[in-house]
Amino acid sequence: MSDWKRERLKAYVEAERMILCGQSYTLEGRTLTRADLATVRAVIDDLLADGVTLEDGDRQPRRWLRAVFE
Repeated sequence: MSDWKRERLKAYVEAERMILCGQSYTLEGRTLTRADLATVRAVIDDLLADGVTLEDGDRQPRRWLRAVFE
């Protein structure tokens, strides 16, 4: 998997988080509006559909865990 695509997904997830924290804000008398949430979600969905993950691709996810109690 491309590191570029993983970094892009991370950036879009961060953008989504910032939008959810507040769509617009005022700074020095100017009101600024963040990107459209629906557009950001659409890009995230496309990247996820392409198989991009936030985890390192070299590491296999843990499928099970065994605990031994004595």
